[in-house]
Amino acid sequence: MNPKKILFIKLSSLGDVLMTIPVAEALKGEHPTVTLGWVTEEGGREVLEDYTALDKLYLFEKKKIEMWAKKGHFVRIIGYLRRFIREIKKENWEMSVDFQSLFRSSLIPFLARVPRRAASLKGINKLMINDNIPYSTFPGGHAIDWYHHLASSVGLISPERRGRFFFPLSEAKKNAAHAGLKQYKRPFVGMAPFSKWESKNWPEEYYRDVARWVTEERGGTVFLYGGVAEKAKNDRIIEGLKNVVNKAGELSLSEFAASTGEMDLFLSGDSGPMHIAAAMGVKQFSFFGPTNPKKTGPYNEKARLFRILLDCSPCFQKICPREGEKMVCMNDLTSGMIIREIEKEI
Repeated sequence: MNPKKILFIKLSSLGDVLMTIPVAEALKGEHPTVTLGWVTEEGGREVLEDYTALDKLYLFEKKKIEMWAKKGHFVRIIGYLRRFIREIKKENWEMSVDFQSLFRSSLIPFLARVPRRAASLKGINKLMINDNIPYSTFPGGHAIDWYHHLASSVGLISPERRGRFFFPLSEAKKNAAHAGLKQYKRPFVGMAPFSKWESKNWPEEYYRDVARWVTEERGGTVFLYGGVAEKAKNDRIIEGLKNVVNKAGELSLSEFAASTGEMDLFLSGDSGPMHIAAAMGVKQFSFFGPTNPKKTGPYNEKARLFRILLDCSPCFQKICPREGEKMVCMNDLTSGMIIREIEKEI
C-alpha cells in the first residue's frame, strides 16, 4: 500500500458508520503510521468523536444544507460547500475510500481533487472515481464483510484481516453510565422498540409483556430507549408498570451506548440501537421481519436472532405489503415465545 494519507467517506446512517470502524481498525493495525481522516454527517459524529485512531474528522452538515434549501438560501449552500471542500483540500489527502458509494458522497473527494478515489458506483457516477469495485465482486455476507472487501480490493488491508467492532467511548462516559444505574435493581433489560421502518417494529404489547415479566417475575429493571419522538410511545408501553425507566430523548448517542453496555439483555428490531448494542458486546435478542440478518444483523457473538420465515420474507418494504393480515412475520413471534427464551438468559 502506497498512500500515507487516507480519507474515509461514510456519511450515514449511524449503524453503517459504526460498522465501518472495523475497517479503520484493520487499516491502523496493518499500517500504524497512516494518517486517517473521515467525512461524516451529524449522526456519525458522536459515533466517532471518541475514536482515537482518527487523525481528522470532518462534519458535513446535511441538516443545515436541507434547511437552507427549504428557505431557498442557495448562495449560503454554495458558500458552505466551497468552504467545506477547501478544508479537505488543505490536508492533501492521497486517497479516499467512499464506503457510502453514492453520488453525493463521491462528489466530495472528487471536488476536493483527491488523486486516488475508490468506491462502488454504477453508470455515469463512475466518472467521479478511478478505483471502482463492483458489488458483484463481493462473495456475500454481512455489511461489515462488504466494507472489508472494498478496502482490501484497493490494497488498503489484507483480504483475510478483520478489525474489531466496537463503539468508541471514553472511560469517563463508561464510568458515568455505571454510576448512574447503581440505584436500580438487576437484572437490567434494555429495549429500543421503534425504528424508522414500521415493518421492523415488534408489537408494542409484546414489549409490554416482556417488561411486566422482567419486573414482576425477575424483580429487575427495564430501560426503554429512543429519541424524543419515541418518548410518548414508550410511555404508552410501560403505563402502570413499576421498575421501568423511559430514557427516550434524554441521552446523547454516546450516553446511550454507555448505558446499553450495562444491560444484561437488550431487545430490539433491526435498527441503529441494535448495532450499538452489538458493538457494546451485550447479550441481545433481535427481531427480524422485512430485512435480512445475514446482511444487517447484529455483529455480536452474544446476539440471538428471532424471525418467522414467510414466502414474502424478506420483503425489504417499510410498510408491510401483505393483503389482509398485516405484519405476520412480527405478530407470530409472540411475547410468550420470547419470554421463555429470556428465562434462559437472565
